[in-house]
Amino acid sequence: APDKARTTRWIVGASAFVLVAYGAYGLYYTFGEAMRAPIGGWKPLGDEFPISWAFVLSALWLLVGTAAVWYGVNHRRLVEFFHETEVELSKVSWASKNEVIGSSVVVLVVTFVLAVWIGLLDRSFLALFQKLGY
Repeated sequence: APDKARTTRWIVGASAFVLVAYGAYGLYYTFGEAMRAPIGGWKPLGDEFPISWAFVLSALWLLVGTAAVWYGVNHRRLVEFFHETEVELSKVSWASKNEVIGSSVVVLVVTFVLAVWIGLLDRSFLALFQKLGY
């Protein structure tokens, strides 16, 4: 069903597309100068962005990756998985805002106290070992 898990599919699809696009960008700049040279001197987009093998391979990566993402987020089994996940998440009893804030404060305070404690121990051992000549 194409209307199932629409928001989840959009989020996953957009995230995957961003990764594919970043991969195409990285691929283009991974190739050396020889691969970024114009193919046969062809420069239809100007001197700054010639049609090169690096451009062709990066564009191919972008097209194939986009098609794979589109196929993936519209694949029946993945759509069913997203839908079932949304249904299960709607059954979860989530903590209240005050509980989350309280728990977060406890975690932050304990983390800070432990960081200070470990820092003091580190300084103490450093001073001790320096006095012992190590």
